[in-house]
Parts: sequence; C-alpha cells; structure tokens
Amino acid sequence: MKRILYFIKTEVRLLKKSIIIIALILTVFLSAFMGALSVRMDFVNGFYSYLDENFSSYVIVAYRLKTIDDLMKISPDELYLNNKTWLTCAVTLENAEGQAMETTDISENAGLYSDLGAILVLNDKTKSKLDSASDALVSGQWNSGERQICVDKKVAEFLSLAVGDTVSIIPKEPSAPQLSYVVSGIFDREPLKEDYFFNFYYYITESNEFEFSNARMVYYDARSAHASFSKYEDTLGSLSVTGLKYPLSSPITDYFRNIMPIKLTLDVAVALFFAVMVVIVYTLMTMFYRQRKPFICRLKLLGAGSGTVFGIYFGIAVAIFLVVTLISSGFGVLFNIYFMHLCETVFELSFRTTFSAVVPLLSFAVLTAFTALMFALSGRRIRSDIIAQEVKAE
Repeated sequence: MKRILYFIKTEVRLLKKSIIIIALILTVFLSAFMGALSVRMDFVNGFYSYLDENFSSYVIVAYRLKTIDDLMKISPDELYLNNKTWLTCAVTLENAEGQAMETTDISENAGLYSDLGAILVLNDKTKSKLDSASDALVSGQWNSGERQICVDKKVAEFLSLAVGDTVSIIPKEPSAPQLSYVVSGIFDREPLKEDYFFNFYYYITESNEFEFSNARMVYYDARSAHASFSKYEDTLGSLSVTGLKYPLSSPITDYFRNIMPIKLTLDVAVALFFAVMVVIVYTLMTMFYRQRKPFICRLKLLGAGSGTVFGIYFGIAVAIFLVVTLISSGFGVLFNIYFMHLCETVFELSFRTTFSAVVPLLSFAVLTAFTALMFALSGRRIRSDIIAQEVKAE
C-alpha cells in the first residue's frame, strides 16, 4: 500500500496539468449531469405531489372503446366506471308497481357529475374496491353478475325497493330501449361520496357485449394516472383527464400532456451528459496507459503486478472523481434551484426544490465502476511482448 501511495504522489506531480484540465472538464459536465438528473427527479415528483395535494382521484375518459370486451382487451385490471347516455343519466327509475322516480328528484347530487348511475366491470380490481366498502351496504350485496343493480338507500326508500325487486330504467329518449335490473343490494352513499367511485346513486352490471358511451378509468394517485394516460393515449387516441376532490373537479389533460416533452428533454439531457462523461473517463484512462506506458512496462519488469499498476492509476482516478463530485454537487444544487424556479414561473405551480444525496453518490459510484472496468480491460493489453518492445525501443 505504501508503495502504491508513493507512486500515486509521483504520477500526480508528473501528470498535474493533464489531471487539472480533465478535472475541470469533468466538473462542468458532471455538474450539468447532476443538476439535470436532480431537476428530472424534482420536476416529476413535484408535479405529482402538487396534483395529489389538490386532487384525491383522477378519471381518464376513453371515447373509442365501445364494449366491455374492448376494455378487457386493452387492460383487464383497471378500475372502470362506464357511462351510457340513456342508462346512467337523464332517465326515470321505476319499480315493479309502476312507481317512478325522475333523476331530477335526487336533489343532493350538488351538480358534481351529470351521471347518477354507473356501469361496473366486474374484474378483480373492481371487486376488491367494492369489498373495501362492504360496511356501506345496508342490505344485500354489491353486484356479482349480469343485469343486476345496487341502489342508494334514498332511491330504495323512494321506490320502496328491497333486495330481489326489479327496477326498470326508462330513458327520456323515446327511441332508446328500456332495460330492467334485479336489485342485488342497497347501500348508503353518504359516507362514501367523497370517493368518486362511490359518488353514484346506482350501479348496474351488463354482459361483456354491452355497448356504452364512454369508458372511465379511475386512479387515486397522479403517478399511476399519468402512466396509464401515456400508455393508452398511443393506442386509444384522444383521452381526457379530470382531477377530482369532492365537490370540485378540474380538467388536467394539458398538464399530463405537457409533462411528457419536458421529461423527454431532461432524459435526453441526462443521457447526453452521461455519454460525455464516459468519453472523458475513457480519455483519462487512455492518457494514463498511453503517456505512461514505458513507465508501466518498467514497473512490470521490476516485478510489479497488474494489481499494483491498477491501484496507482485507479487511485488517482478515484481521487479526481471524489474532488470533482464534491465541487459538482454545489453547482448541481444551484442549477436545480434555478431550473425549478423557472418551472414555477412557466407552469404557475409550486415545486419543492430538493437535491437528493443519492445523485452525487450514484454519480461517483457509476464513474468509479466504469473506470475500474476500463482500467481492467486496458491493463490486460500490456502483455509481456509489449513490455519487451518498449524496453527494446528505449
């Protein structure tokens, strides 16, 4: 170890100018890399945090899908709530005795949504969601098969409904069909109404061939909603996204669309800066093994092993990376603060500026590991025949 430290000091003196130049160049690009990576993390995390602070759930509406089978082909395990114009809104509910209830008679909807009913898709995620609200059931059970309806207790009281009764849904449009459903259960919507999924007065289930007006996918965090939006927009075309927090709602489709090019730009910037750093590290390694090849050959002739040679130049590289990483971290913080302030101005949103310790640690670890690999591969090229040639040339 003492021998390696001695040679490290000697080589640093001889290569001082080259080391300083490479360190300065690496500092510039490592600062940019860490700043871009930190901004990438802060921007995306801050964007999702802002949305989640303002909205409790998110609804993505798809218009191209027409049947439940279409939904299952796209993704069988989403939380779906579907709409049918003449079935879930602007209708009259009627019991077997002919007693009717206009949807306008339900006066506590607060104008939040135009639909008073929803069409369920009984996949695993929906069943799990319904099971989580089993305490809200007054009698019976949630829908478990086709042509069933689960109604809010206010509707049940108004129409004198009990489990097993039949309810007809009569559309206001004369040409639309009239459908009947068997009551599977009665629930109390009141304690659940702040959850969009349970903000309806009745839920019906139909066959997989049933056609609806639009499909709605419900999410409870912005990250999941945005991931699905990005995934399905390519296959389903025009989608709309609404952020919900009872009793308010707001369209946020543009937010989801605008974040994509920024994420892509930052990803490209991070990749570009990383590629430049790889070139710089390769240049450092090349400088060591080309400029100092005669010295390395003499060391090997004197009995120094590959480990000793590796330890000398790898030790110099690690020392450079350590100093450069510390300096670059400071510049990265300044870059992060500036860019996040710019994002706040452009998007008129409040972003939290953080600089995670993971960023410099990860940068140092990656540079060190890559350098170790390059040095190991280059060291193998200095074979005994090359040593002999170098000695002969001298």
